[in-house]
Amino acid sequence: MKSKQIERGAVRKFIEQNSWLTVPQIAEGIGCKQATVREYLRNAVREGRAVRVSSPNGNTYAASGNEGMPFGCANPLIMMFNSALKQVAESNKNVCNMQ
Repeated sequence: MKSKQIERGAVRKFIEQNSWLTVPQIAEGIGCKQATVREYLRNAVREGRAVRVSSPNGNTYAASGNEGMPFGCANPLIMMFNSALKQVAESNKNVCNMQ
């Protein structure tokens, strides 16, 4: 039982630091079973501790602030857009450094 609590804590911390990931990505990132991640996220979304957004690649998740939205954001689509924009900017930075 204690091991499952540790895994749930790891899921919470991981989605706070890495927003808009799918269940397989989260499970791989923390090294636990997808079923554990799904169980935590299902409860977290229901209780307002996480936000779920449907996307073509599957549902993605982010931790919620006090108002039920990701920290510093009032709209899940804006948060997802900003996250994607950040990834593109970082990948472009890496390409520029290679040249």
